[in-house]
Amino acid sequence: MKTLILVSLLLFIQLQYCSQVTISTPLSLSISVEEVDNGVMNNNDLQMLDSVMLNDPAMQEDPMIIQYKTELLQHQGELNGLVKMYIILSDTADIAKIHYKMGRAQNSNDVLNGNVVYDDNQIHGAITYSRTLNQIKLVLGMYNNVGDLYGEVYLEDNQGRLSNTVQAEYHKQ
Repeated sequence: MKTLILVSLLLFIQLQYCSQVTISTPLSLSISVEEVDNGVMNNNDLQMLDSVMLNDPAMQEDPMIIQYKTELLQHQGELNGLVKMYIILSDTADIAKIHYKMGRAQNSNDVLNGNVVYDDNQIHGAITYSRTLNQIKLVLGMYNNVGDLYGEVYLEDNQGRLSNTVQAEYHKQ
């Protein structure tokens, strides 16, 4: 009888503590900024303006041209660009959400903080998501005066378990 109780207790302990499934952690995270010289944000959409439009005297009263020239003067000498995160996953099974945050200082989220539902390929406000096999690209939007950026990503599975956090840095050249 004592042996049966001991075996039952050991089996219970093994099932409770030793067989817990852990969610895979992203393998890597990188941040890039695609410099944009002739673009302007319009309702969360990046509108590119070609040099013909910018230099055409008939277009100088166009609201987009006026907005572009105003922003150009305000942000002269700054890096303005489209900020992207690239995530490489070790395993794509059972992922429900991808959580991200971006800040101008380490461990901050003063630029951006949120999550996207894994594989729904929808636009989440100004955030766009795309996946090719185990590589995820998040386009986080257009930002003015991009300097140093610090990003973090972690995953959430369908049971609500969270992965370890992966961090990356971007430093203006």
